[in-house]
Amino acid sequence: MLKTALLIIIFCCVVYIGVCIANHYKLRKMFFESLINFCNHLKAEIGFSKLGLSCIVAKYAESYSKEFYMVIKNFPSQIAMSPILTKAECLAVNNFLNNLGKFDCITEQENIKSALISFDSFLSQSVFSFNKNYSTTIKLCVLMAIGILIVLW
Repeated sequence: MLKTALLIIIFCCVVYIGVCIANHYKLRKMFFESLINFCNHLKAEIGFSKLGLSCIVAKYAESYSKEFYMVIKNFPSQIAMSPILTKAECLAVNNFLNNLGKFDCITEQENIKSALISFDSFLSQSVFSFNKNYSTTIKLCVLMAIGILIVLW
């Protein structure tokens, strides 16, 4: 009885580790989706209502992922600590956010359009890795857990 309970706990732990590893791909995808939504909202608001950056972030805060909202809220310290982004992605996002509000309306919209191009490539890479690795990682960890159970049984 104790051995069975221990095996169930081991199985659950290994599967949980797999879900946590796979969650990395989901968070990256959600981050870049939120970043692109933010850029689109920002581009529209700059062109029409001319609200400030903090007003735009507050207005659309519920539509962003938690990771992206924390980056925007705690910028610039949060972007350097983001474990879901590569160094090149951190640098691109950091440069984009640093340059916000430093230009006139038309130049700002052009900068957002050029940033959207690079963010779209980051999003397509993250969607590809999500589709390729998310379910595979979970399945692999389930199989690994079953293998561990067989060996320990």
